[in-house]
Formats: sequence, structure tokens, C-alpha cells
Amino acid sequence: MIYSINYFKFFCAVFLCSFLFSHCTNNKDKKKAVATDTPTSGTIHISVDETFEPVISEQIKVYESINPNAK
Repeated sequence: MIYSINYFKFFCAVFLCSFLFSHCTNNKDKKKAVATDTPTSGTIHISVDETFEPVISEQIKVYESINPNAK
């Protein structure tokens, strides 16, 4: 009899804790995750040494001409 009461209390405590922790969210900032950056579209900022700048500039021009949604 004593063991069944202890199991019941333990079960209730676990259930209560799991219920409370599952509802601890911030609903104000909840937004749908949208993939805005893909391999063919999106925005990226890169840093390049000035000696590579002419090569990278040409690479960027070619990539943006192939993928017009990329910037």
C-alpha cells in the first residue's frame, strides 16, 4: 500500500513537471522559419584580402549573372 502511494506521488510529480516544462515558451517571438538563403538566392557578406579583390569581383559578377536572385 505504501509503495503504491509513493509511485502515485512520483507519477504525479513527473507529469506535473513535464506539463509545466512543455508549456514554457515565448509565444511573442514565435515566427515560422523561412529559408531565405539558398545556394542560388540570398545575401552574403565576405571579406577578401585586397590582393584577391579583382579575382573575387569577377567571380561575383559571373555568379550573380548565373543566379539573378543572389546578391
